[in-house]
Amino acid sequence: MTRFSLRSRTIRLAFEKPELRPVLLPLLKVAASIPGWEEVERGSYLDQIWDMYAKTYAKLGLSKGSKQEMVSDYNYWEIARGSSGEPVAFIVSKNTGLGTKLGLAGSDGSGEGKTALKQYLGTAFKLPGHYAEVSHAVEQVVMKHNPPVICASTVPQVIKKPVDPSNDGIHYTRNLSGVGQVEKVMVGNPRGIETTDPRNPVCPIEGEPVRFAEGEDPCDLDSHLACQIDL
Repeated sequence: MTRFSLRSRTIRLAFEKPELRPVLLPLLKVAASIPGWEEVERGSYLDQIWDMYAKTYAKLGLSKGSKQEMVSDYNYWEIARGSSGEPVAFIVSKNTGLGTKLGLAGSDGSGEGKTALKQYLGTAFKLPGHYAEVSHAVEQVVMKHNPPVICASTVPQVIKKPVDPSNDGIHYTRNLSGVGQVEKVMVGNPRGIETTDPRNPVCPIEGEPVRFAEGEDPCDLDSHLACQIDL
């Protein structure tokens, strides 16, 4: 059975942790405002989702070498359907001990698909336990909604991999298979991890105890390839 996954997960968390209800219940209105998104069985609509993935990431490089690699790496799948009833956008994520980490997102390039994806990206990272490493056009869309971000110095604690922090304290570079070196920023609310404001982040920088980053326009923080994904 499909369901509006962000809303259902928020409801489940409210039941599991009553002490969080004062925070979670207002978020139900936010979660309910994401139209058309539903959870589907892992590997469902694989051909269509792979086609959307290949089209969305073509200019940047594909970090997944096959459909089966995508199925193996991500255990939480969501789609948005268009007026025809067919998927027009997708999100594949991984459930972790810190919550749900978004892995890949894309659309079929239609107006319906782009709109659905932007609505998801603008809302999801305000919810508890939802987080992602974003770059390029995805980062550009997400940052317009001022999501919480994680300091680059803390990211290795979350992903269990080394990163090369940038001077602003929130961006970092790491190598992705099939893509190469990519500059990213981690957004959202992984459980138990402190966050900061992307417009005025307070993060430790190597060699300095604390750095107050300049309050620059978040749209200027996207990488130089941001325009290459058409969202």
